Amino acid sequence: MIFDYLKNNFHLIATAREGLSETELLQLLNIPRKHFDPAFFTLMAHLVNKQSQYQFFHTYLAQAVQERYLTTATIAEYRQRQIDYWQKQAASERK
Repeated sequence: MIFDYLKNNFHLIATAREGLSETELLQLLNIPRKHFDPAFFTLMAHLVNKQSQYQFFHTYLAQAVQERYLTTATIAEYRQRQIDYWQKQAASERK
């Protein structure tokens, strides 16, 4: 179970253009905080926080994740999840 959360965190961060905040990751994953925290804290050693946006600490790690775990279809799926999330956020701000 934690492996799936780690994998999904890695995929979301790898496909985000400028990183994601902890809140954004939590909302995109749509999981309870009690499951999110152990997976997220496991990743912290591999991430850097730039203006509250988490990104991979080294570009080679981002490349390794993309080459090993992300297919074109997977990249499209995770990017679409982020697009849907941002559109939903924008719509709720307008209300």
